[in-house]
Amino acid sequence: MRLSTARQAIVLCLFLAGCITGPETSDGTKYFASPAEAVEQITTMLERKDWPELARYYDLADSPEDPAKLISGEFFYTDEEPPVAHPAGFWRYKHPFAPGFEFHSTRELEEPGVIEVTVMVEIDQGGGMIQRGIETFLMRRTTRGYQVMPHKAPPF
Repeated sequence: MRLSTARQAIVLCLFLAGCITGPETSDGTKYFASPAEAVEQITTMLERKDWPELARYYDLADSPEDPAKLISGEFFYTDEEPPVAHPAGFWRYKHPFAPGFEFHSTRELEEPGVIEVTVMVEIDQGGGMIQRGIETFLMRRTTRGYQVMPHKAPPF
């Protein structure tokens, strides 16, 4: 079946807006096409606080995480401010990163199919001073695409 040009444009707009994402399995599990695409789409889901949708992109195999904590947002977000907190509110986002961070790089790990994704934020403090923040998270690469792993990435 061939889509008309108008329908192709609508599908492209929905995809770019994050309404249509990567492949989905019959059980509702979803995959990202690439780590860079994942960062963009995760940012949108975090900003919308769309925890159920974000949870569908997580690989919970071999993980003790309770899926209900992902769906409720408890795994991703908190309102409990720590004693020392960044004024930008990055502390609110527990996993995988806070909105404002952008894709930086990937690194293959020893475990086959597991990659470490690095995201970075730069804040211009004025007077030529730039504050940089770096976060990492893990993804599993499969033939269907990429999924986020709830495990913490190893330290640099």
